[in-house]
Amino acid sequence: MLTHQRPVSEVLDMVRRAALEGMREALADHLEQARQAGFSLSPLEPQVSFVGDLRAEVLRQPGGEQAYAEALAQQPESPLEAARHMTEFLVSRCEIQGPHAAIGLAGLHYPHTHLSQHGARGERVRRAAEAVAARQSPSLSVRQYFAGISDMSFLGAAPAGTREAEDTLAAHHAAPLPVFLDSEPDVLGVPAINIGPWGRDYHQRLERVHMRYACEELPGIVWELLAELLGPQESEQLLHGPGLDSAP
Repeated sequence: MLTHQRPVSEVLDMVRRAALEGMREALADHLEQARQAGFSLSPLEPQVSFVGDLRAEVLRQPGGEQAYAEALAQQPESPLEAARHMTEFLVSRCEIQGPHAAIGLAGLHYPHTHLSQHGARGERVRRAAEAVAARQSPSLSVRQYFAGISDMSFLGAAPAGTREAEDTLAAHHAAPLPVFLDSEPDVLGVPAINIGPWGRDYHQRLERVHMRYACEELPGIVWELLAELLGPQESEQLLHGPGLDSAP
């Protein structure tokens, strides 16, 4: 499911439709297996709720605001565990019966970022990256998107554009605390690209990199990109610092 450049509301609707389809298929398989075993079961229609709607329902309940505040105060420090904790709390308070899926946003939010969001600065970085890749071809090429999560999101995220987009993000996050969500004033807006390294199983127990590429080839590529962006003289000053060559 590709979600780049899609607004939060559209992504949530895509997930909702996928969840409904998956549950309907699973329930149909369950009914068929029961039939083959000689049992007769009544078909059930699955339900899908957005976390934001469940939260609104809880807050309307008598004592709901206090219970919600207490649940927030007790949530774990891990963003994924916090999202699970709050989702389970909301579902249990709403007393939902039957096949049900709660759809929302979990974990640390990694905003969408792309060089096209940064005008002339982004275009300059794009041209420099393409020039370096052309000289390193075919071993190096430019991809428009990184198929994972990256700290580029925190450097390169542009303003959301509308208050509605930011409100939608906060409304449907399972644990909408400032530590997990960047607000508009926190956006840095620096054009960012990802260059390597080459490896496998990042953030896992067997995470590893290709040593020769990471320690020998990759630094040269980064240096070449700096020279393309800054020019030879400025990049040399960046490496050696001002006045080092003339020091006694």
